[in-house]
Amino acid sequence: MTSADTLRNLVVVLSQLRPGTTQKSISEQVEIGQLLWTLVRMANATLDPIKDTLRGTALKHRNNQPGSHTLDAPDGSRCTVTIPQPSVGLRKDADLDSLKATLGSNFDLLFETHVSYKPRKDLKVKVAVLPQPHQHAVLEVIDILNGTPRVSFND
Repeated sequence: MTSADTLRNLVVVLSQLRPGTTQKSISEQVEIGQLLWTLVRMANATLDPIKDTLRGTALKHRNNQPGSHTLDAPDGSRCTVTIPQPSVGLRKDADLDSLKATLGSNFDLLFETHVSYKPRKDLKVKVAVLPQPHQHAVLEVIDILNGTPRVSFND
């Protein structure tokens, strides 16, 4: 039996496990979750070098040029590797103020300026001491977002 055959059997077992899993007891769901967590981590660790090899094959076949390359297996499996167009990015250590001074009005021809705002972590405390009209103005432009609880298992 090949590695692919073993994985095919595992896929069949997992597809049979899915229906009704949430009707099991909490402790059984924790046990299943732990095993699936381990399986996913192991699968990712196994998949990463395979993806590296497939990327390398596609890059070689396409001579490092952008586009898609499809790889087929005898069983009908197919993988498409998409090589993106090169993009231009700013270096993290770029001194844009100096560049802006050097380029003058040409700076805006070459670069887009984006301004973004993010509430400070202590906004709730600081807004409480503002005058009432300012508090109201701030509360009109913010939402309190509840994050999704994270689920993790022991490694």
